Amino acid sequence: MKKHHKILLGVMCLIFILSFGCERTYLYTDKDIKLAARRASVQPVFYIPAMKVFFTTPLDEEKEFTKEDIEELLKEKIKEAIEKDREEQAEEKYSSYFTEIDEWGYEPVSQTHVPLGALAPKWAKFPERVLVVCKVEKKEITAWEKEYEKDILAISETANVSPSQAKGIINRLRAEGYSVSKEEVAQSETVELLHFSNGWDDKYPTILKWSVEVLGSEVNLIVGYDSKGILEIQPVPDDVRLHVVAGYFDLKDEYKPKSDEVKKLESQVEMLEEDVKDKQIIIDEQKKEEDKKRDISTATLGDLMYGNVKVDNFWFMSAASGVFLGNMRVTDKFFGVQSNWGSYKHIIINEKKGVVLTNAHVAEMALNFEIYVSEDKEEMWVIFPGIPYIRYTKDTDLLGSPAQVLWVENEPVSSQDFDSAIMVTTAIPSYEKHKAILGDSDKVKEGDAVIMVGNPGYMQKFLTEGVIANKSYSFLDSFLGSTFLGFDLSLGLHRWLLNSNFWFDTPIGIGGTSGSGVWALEGSEKGKVIALHNMGLKEPLSIASAVSDEKNIDSCPLIPVASDTPLKSVLREYKSEFFKDYPFKEAKFKFNVDSFAKEEPLFKEAMEHCGLWVDVAGMNAGVPINKVKQYLQERGIDPANFGWEKLSDGYWEN
Repeated sequence: MKKHHKILLGVMCLIFILSFGCERTYLYTDKDIKLAARRASVQPVFYIPAMKVFFTTPLDEEKEFTKEDIEELLKEKIKEAIEKDREEQAEEKYSSYFTEIDEWGYEPVSQTHVPLGALAPKWAKFPERVLVVCKVEKKEITAWEKEYEKDILAISETANVSPSQAKGIINRLRAEGYSVSKEEVAQSETVELLHFSNGWDDKYPTILKWSVEVLGSEVNLIVGYDSKGILEIQPVPDDVRLHVVAGYFDLKDEYKPKSDEVKKLESQVEMLEEDVKDKQIIIDEQKKEEDKKRDISTATLGDLMYGNVKVDNFWFMSAASGVFLGNMRVTDKFFGVQSNWGSYKHIIINEKKGVVLTNAHVAEMALNFEIYVSEDKEEMWVIFPGIPYIRYTKDTDLLGSPAQVLWVENEPVSSQDFDSAIMVTTAIPSYEKHKAILGDSDKVKEGDAVIMVGNPGYMQKFLTEGVIANKSYSFLDSFLGSTFLGFDLSLGLHRWLLNSNFWFDTPIGIGGTSGSGVWALEGSEKGKVIALHNMGLKEPLSIASAVSDEKNIDSCPLIPVASDTPLKSVLREYKSEFFKDYPFKEAKFKFNVDSFAKEEPLFKEAMEHCGLWVDVAGMNAGVPINKVKQYLQERGIDPANFGWEKLSDGYWEN
């Protein structure tokens, strides 16, 4: 029996050879553990290409259109859209005269400010380029005199003009007998507001008869004005009431919100119109019952070449968390799938590599090719495998180190059942001392203190502390579990939920924390990783997206296949050709995922269909590390290379 053990041990040692033989010193203090957990936490980043495929026109299929016909039609539509946009831009929605505010008994919230927005409709627009002045002796300013320096700087700041322009304004004001000094305004009995409606160079500004007075007094308290509609006044006691006289530009009637009565009548009209439409739809469906319905999933390369179909290219960026397990030399039993996006080539055999443990649903963003077709067959989304990198710290190069999912026997080391996977990246010898040690999740106790280090929202190495809530409670144990999830469970999802049964209460931000290590702060496993976080997302995995400025591809690349080849096959095989003029390094990430989903409603359906949109609020759970180690050993990973115990002989007899 011992001889067999030696043979087995020898075979497993061939798989990984440890680059450094020493195991990290056992950690004792909380401070040591937290520092080690931060160092061992890394950030996998994925640049995911996606493509929207759609028909160019909603016209009947029976009519044949040439590429020239479609281009002419599009030019006409673009011309109409530009003309309509110019008309809307040129149209003034606000009245050209002021609507008066005359409020008696106003009790100000602030002792020094009166917000006119509180006295006007929410759509009110207040005048810009207004200066608060008072009447003084007329005086010509021939030089930048010291006594006017503050006034010039004040106007420069208020009007957002240069000091030289501000000097010109103060020259005109003093020549007309006005002062903008707040001290002089506060002491004057003749406060006026000058509205430069035609720009700050306007030599004949309009005098606004605005005032704020304490009831029973005739002293105008205004000393300043903000174009957001805020009057600055001299300080007043808390219990006073004011008489406010001001004005605002009101919306024209056709742009104001509609009354409830009008909305009700419009709703009734819409219902009648919908009824007519429904009847018409029934008639049309009866006429087209035998007609062949077009299907975007059957589109061919020829459809793209001749303009019947178009594609939009997008890049989505996603990031998560991972645990650094050390640098290893990979034997010829393992391999990685090199990038074919032209970004890098990843040679893995007989090379030292940094080994990172993360979730399967994270790592497989580099593997999955998914196609989603809308219910009406009019639109298709293609989600390509992402380009993976590993970032060690927030100061790492923007991309980080090229990475790959580890493969053995033509299968990735990635398990959806245990939501765990191994990624490999550039080895860093000096980082070996910061590798994490995987512990024994069976030996920890509920109530034990734990920490978690993750990367919420792209922000790296955020550490939170809590306790173990439950060591073995599957979401499926709740009789409301399936009801809460709201969908039928596949066998794979059932296994995923069954094994994600380690619960803890370390609070952390949403998005980007999948693959975070959970570290024990006490007990026999103190200083070791005892769970792999995989639930807690409230947002989709991608939190940013990019689209090229010229996103519509009017002509497809030159591809050596027949024109009747299905387009979805072409996209999978020649994906890099479609993105070669728009690499992710040049992408402009200018949408958050919520706003993008509003603009492209079917995008969310596609992401949900492809498993890249997770919406399970309030979850905070993970996979016990013993289950992760069990899976890795069954895939041929030698535990001796990582500093944790191998499975007992009894396990293999189960």
